Amino acid sequence: MFTDVKKIKTFVAIVEEGSFTGAADRLNMAQPWVSVQLKQLEEMLDLTLVERSKGKLVKLSPNGREFFPIAKKLLASCAEATEEIRALRNRDRGKLVLGKDVRQVLAYVETGNADAGLVYSTDALVSGHVRVVETAPESAHDPIVYPAAVLAGSKNAEAARAFLVALTGPDARDVFVRRGFRMAH
Repeated sequence: MFTDVKKIKTFVAIVEEGSFTGAADRLNMAQPWVSVQLKQLEEMLDLTLVERSKGKLVKLSPNGREFFPIAKKLLASCAEATEEIRALRNRDRGKLVLGKDVRQVLAYVETGNADAGLVYSTDALVSGHVRVVETAPESAHDPIVYPAAVLAGSKNAEAARAFLVALTGPDARDVFVRRGFRMAH
C-alpha cells in the first residue's frame, strides 16, 4: 500500500498545530483541502485518525495517537532518503573550484581539496603528488610561449644578452626538456 507523503505531512501538521486552520496556514493550502487530505489518508489506511467534533481543537482517536509517531518516523525517513539521494546526485556531478593561478590549482589537487585540475603539464611534472591523466591536444589551444628579450635602454644590456645566450644554449635546453618544456625552433 502506497500512501502519499503529502497526506502524512498534512496529518502531522494538523496534530502539531492543533487545528485544521493552523495546518492550512503552515502548509500554505486552503483549509478544505486539509480536510480532504486527512479524509483520503484515513480511507487509505482504513483508520479513523481524528475524532470529528464541532470544536476548533483537534482530538486524536486512539488509532491517531498510535499513528502519529509512526507518521513522524515516516517523514523523517523520507527527508533522510531525499538528502541521501541529493548527496548521491551531487557526488556524481562533482564541483568546480577556481584557483587564482596554475600553482594554486595544483596545490588544491595535491592536498586533496580537488579531485582534478587543469594545469600546464610542466607544473604537473614538478609535483610528486599528482599524475597527468589527460593532455589537451595542441590544436585545442594557442601555443604557450615564454618570450625573452633585452630591453632597449637596459642598464645591464651586456649581462642581459649573455643571459639570453645561456637560456638558448645546450645546457639550458637540456634543463628545459627535463622539466617538460619544448624549445621553439
